[in-house]
Amino acid sequence: MDEDETAVQWWQTKGVHEATRPSWISLYETNTHKDTNMKISDLIPSKYLKQSDVTEDTLVTVAALKKTNVARDDEAPDYKYTIKFEEFDKPMVLNSTNIKRLGKALGDDTDDWIGGKVTLYVDPDVEYGGEVKGGLRIRGNVRKAAPKRMNDDDINRALDDGRDPADVPF
Repeated sequence: MDEDETAVQWWQTKGVHEATRPSWISLYETNTHKDTNMKISDLIPSKYLKQSDVTEDTLVTVAALKKTNVARDDEAPDYKYTIKFEEFDKPMVLNSTNIKRLGKALGDDTDDWIGGKVTLYVDPDVEYGGEVKGGLRIRGNVRKAAPKRMNDDDINRALDDGRDPADVPF
């Protein structure tokens, strides 16, 4: 009896329920990644920060700014400015809108941007190529106003009200 006949005979005698299933079948029956919320953007790797990397408004700290060739290896060079944030592993490619927003938030001198904090968020209304695609945007943080200095009349009123002079800001 050859090997094929032996397998058929075993199958007939043991039946379907006792048969050992090939191990490769389990690859298609179970999700070994346990990730049922996978999106197409997760399947397409990028060297640069993209919308799907930012899940909520995030306070970020500028770590570096540099001009980078963002073209693919098989394309002509395309140099753009990129910014690296301490909170993310990948840099973000800057467009003119975000450069202007960084300038407004952190000042005109880009050397002063390092260590500066801004908010990175996804704006669903960003247009690209004439279509609304959504994109990353930068927002300056609202600075708290300095406490109002008291004038002489305010100081005298505070002292007349019996407040401790040490509590009156001069």
